[in-house]
Amino acid sequence: SPANFMDWRDQNHVFDSIAAIIDISFNLTGAGDPERIDGRRVSARLFSLLGVEPQLGRAFRAEEDRPGGNHVVIISYGLWQRRFGSDPGIIGKPINLNGESFTVVGVMPRTFQFPTRKDQLWVPVAFDAKDAEQRGNHYLEVIARIKPGVTLQQAQAEMTTIATRLQQQYPEQNTDLGAV
Repeated sequence: SPANFMDWRDQNHVFDSIAAIIDISFNLTGAGDPERIDGRRVSARLFSLLGVEPQLGRAFRAEEDRPGGNHVVIISYGLWQRRFGSDPGIIGKPINLNGESFTVVGVMPRTFQFPTRKDQLWVPVAFDAKDAEQRGNHYLEVIARIKPGVTLQQAQAEMTTIATRLQQQYPEQNTDLGAV
């Protein structure tokens, strides 16, 4: 859940970075025929966590991963080629996703496929105050990078401790939940 993710992110001492990922699809309209596009809502830190930068443009900024932050999008290399004719001028241009305008800030490298090859765009997850209270709906995928010198066993032990604490604090929503 978003609230558990925020607690994991804020309470751990074993990860350099931790990111949330939500599967979503978009209707891309505007130039060309309408098209259904698979994508993800992701934490702004995802690309640096994975050690990859856009081939063109930039990654998300922290302030874009907040409610009311800019409507920005990073597109896949394949979508850039197929839909936008590999136009380097796409950076800074708006595209229409689900009836809303999003500014293209980056194009990922040709070889980037995350978490699957079907994903063609990424937007910031931007949890709001309502999300921060949400503990009962466990729909997030979470990925983290272990700090140098921390073992997998140490990371697992800390996440188990945090999960146990959350289970004690919120037994109705967190019984038998953990992190692996």
